[in-house]
Amino acid sequence: MKVISGHTGWVRTIAVDHTNEWFATGGDDRVIKIWDLASSQLKLTLTGHISAVKGLAISKTSPYLFSVADDKMVKCWDLE
Repeated sequence: MKVISGHTGWVRTIAVDHTNEWFATGGDDRVIKIWDLASSQLKLTLTGHISAVKGLAISKTSPYLFSVADDKMVKCWDLE
């Protein structure tokens, strides 16, 4: 088991890429973090929500990550 630290608040959501190469986390700190699955290294930090991130979804056919938050916004992130 690995414990990965990086958020400053509670982690509320996680999504794993369909290739099992990376995963994304989001939480109360309003930040989305992209992690390498094999090494657990942080690859990218996404900011833009003004409230807690509560949901993540990764597109299987395009480089998009969708996030929803308590700020009543759905964001589409282009990861290329």
